[in-house]
Amino acid sequence: IIMVLEKYDYDLLRSVGNNDIKKLREMIDTGVDVNLCEYGKGTTPLHIAAARGHRQAMELLVFRGADVNAQDNRGITPLHSLVTNRYDVMALWLIRHGANIHMQDTNGYSSYDMAHSWFQREMVAAAEGKPVLSEDLVERGQTPIINKPSIREITPVTDTTEVIKFFYRHGNFKSVRINANETVRDVIKRMAEKFNMTAYDKCFDIMEVIKTESRYMPGNEPLLAARSKWPIIVGATGNETTLHCRFEITIRKSAPSEAIDLFSRV
Repeated sequence: IIMVLEKYDYDLLRSVGNNDIKKLREMIDTGVDVNLCEYGKGTTPLHIAAARGHRQAMELLVFRGADVNAQDNRGITPLHSLVTNRYDVMALWLIRHGANIHMQDTNGYSSYDMAHSWFQREMVAAAEGKPVLSEDLVERGQTPIINKPSIREITPVTDTTEVIKFFYRHGNFKSVRINANETVRDVIKRMAEKFNMTAYDKCFDIMEVIKTESRYMPGNEPLLAARSKWPIIVGATGNETTLHCRFEITIRKSAPSEAIDLFSRV
């Protein structure tokens, strides 16, 4: 029995580290403790999700009972990791779900202490249940009017890569492995190569579709940063996020007729 439990513990931690939501949900449904601690470190699954910026895993763990104020052997909480790695939107979300901004690590520093002064104000506002101006504006695709970088601009650069589907005509799609550094413009160039239309790469746009809402994405926006902000949509078959959230690549109406014709035959 001990061997089975150890294997399940490892599988749970690995699924969080890989942001494998399907596997993570299966593990939780089998009864594995979402607050289990990694031997010798004291880290919980929520610590791992926060440190790697895995929003979907973090949300699922919290909704299934993870302790948002769990401390590892160094006294670090998930919120400490979110703040130091500049996952600002995720940090504000966790604060609204009970994360203590003043809980200290073994060195006497809280997540509040580690934040920039402008973000400290946002943390306090979130803890008090007040609206956070810059985050609300960014979520609506607007530029914050206060004098600080926008949240999308400070999304941390990591070594994360993901295979993403880009849909086009009649439900067809092409899959591309992209990394955290690649922007919409970078991906459009790669998609144009897949379509054998490199000469027309400036004729394409990428749209982000979430349920019934869609938006054209600016060329300098990191794809994976946008992907990480998709909500978890639970349906009859479990996590159905991929059924309702997707990227679509479209050709502009102003594109040359030969480009439109080529794209119609892809």
